[in-house]
Amino acid sequence: MPNIGRLNLIDFSVLILFLIAFYNSIRGGLLIEILKTISIVLIGFFSFHYYIFFSGRLKKLIFLNKNLESLSFILIFVSLWFVSFIFRKIIVLIFNKKEKISTLERLIAGLFCIFRFSFVLSLIIFIISSFSFNTDCKKSFSYNFKNFTPFLYINFVKLINKFNYNLKINEKVVKYYETKRDISKNN
Repeated sequence: MPNIGRLNLIDFSVLILFLIAFYNSIRGGLLIEILKTISIVLIGFFSFHYYIFFSGRLKKLIFLNKNLESLSFILIFVSLWFVSFIFRKIIVLIFNKKEKISTLERLIAGLFCIFRFSFVLSLIIFIISSFSFNTDCKKSFSYNFKNFTPFLYINFVKLINKFNYNLKINEKVVKYYETKRDISKNN
């Protein structure tokens, strides 16, 4: 069971952001929340899968070797998020009904928000842990979410490969997942 006694400024910031996201999700309804969840999962998958390849391309353009992989992950994530944001707005304009949202729909949208927020929090921790200023993050309660997205990525690739696809898994993500998991077991 997680230690609630170690809440810090990072955790309170995460809690405030979660409450804002949760409120917006129950206010916006199920269609918007499903689109947000699908897009963030796909963005996370592509960011994890291609950030090493993209950092190799960036290395030729930028003479910045320190944190190049993190920079490539962030660039992929932000660009795909921007594209999905525009796509989502277009879909919502076309298909969103202007009727009152039922309580059940709000509840399901809230559950999608919890999943999506955990996913994004895990992605943020993945990015922060690649930089050297991550000591406060490791002491926070939010750090318990660190393996959520890598776990989903690894198992999603395994699921795809069961259908005879030869999708190569990003070994750095596997190494991150296994290393962080082993370290957290010792603490």
